[in-house]
Amino acid sequence: QWVNARAGVIRVCIVVLIVSLIFYFLFDRPIKHILSALRQGARSPIRIERNPNNEDEISKLIDALNDAFENEHISAAENQNLLLALRSAPDPCWVFKTHSGEPIFVNDAACTKLGYPRETLMQFKVWSLSNDGDLASYQALLKTARATDEIIRTFREVTSASGETIHF
Repeated sequence: QWVNARAGVIRVCIVVLIVSLIFYFLFDRPIKHILSALRQGARSPIRIERNPNNEDEISKLIDALNDAFENEHISAAENQNLLLALRSAPDPCWVFKTHSGEPIFVNDAACTKLGYPRETLMQFKVWSLSNDGDLASYQALLKTARATDEIIRTFREVTSASGETIHF
């Protein structure tokens, strides 16, 4: 009976060992890897691993994809920093589409200076805000800016919500 008991105990230990190894490799290790990756600072949202000794077309494609993802991640971070800087700038700032004159962004200083809520300013075309401009003069100003490759002030004077003329 003790021989059968010893064989049974050894079988139970082997089964427990196999189940433990399966749990470790299928669940514990991947979860620890994911948690350690989450604790690290974000470099790029996607980083494809490759073998550096293998220089075939797929490896070159992976390098190009990694570079593209890295550049996109850096651009997104820079754009976010620029947006934060413009949002908190003390000077009024409008960002608009040059071809249509539709506003993309208006900062708080512009809302305060003109006395309009952001939603109202976002409905104005860029030439409708300026007292000394209309669509034709705006298009001429834009044509000059493109020809000379310079930044030109679009607004010279603007009427605020209270009727006050503001000079820029």
